Amino acid sequence: MRKLLMLFSIMLMSVMCFSLTTETNGNGTDWATSNNWDNGVPSIGDVVVVKHNMTIGVSTNAEGGDITVNFGKTLTITGSLEFDGTLTNTGAITCTGDLEFSGTTTEDLDGSDFSVGTFTISGSGGKLNIKNNFSVDGCTYLQAGTIETNGTGGTFILEENAAGTKKGRICEATGGEIN
Repeated sequence: MRKLLMLFSIMLMSVMCFSLTTETNGNGTDWATSNNWDNGVPSIGDVVVVKHNMTIGVSTNAEGGDITVNFGKTLTITGSLEFDGTLTNTGAITCTGDLEFSGTTTEDLDGSDFSVGTFTISGSGGKLNIKNNFSVDGCTYLQAGTIETNGTGGTFILEENAAGTKKGRICEATGGEIN
């Protein structure tokens, strides 16, 4: 009986640590609205699936673990999104806001190309494999971890304006690296 109780406790803890949160309300586009998700608003570590167009508004600080944007759907970020898993973009991501990778393991940025306003990598020991063309229009903050493009087939691009002047730049390099 004691072994059965221990097994049940372990299974319950694993479900509690990583929950699947699927966006379900095709009429509601606000990430921060609980009714738009089958398991409530996602948090760090949650597996997130975006099945309809979704918006992270300017005053929203959104979170997730592994995030997938489904084919033909758009995730618009004018606020901020922090994730600690793989970000798979099979649809479209429009981001004039902030994107932060805080993972502490090796994860992927995969799928369709996209750009962001500001990018931060902050997970100690984390590595983000860039497998697409990923552009930063504003600041990149290297706080910890590695941005990896070597052998991944992707590129990390600091954007230029029409005059050829760099507008994408490294604004902080207190740790981390780009390979």
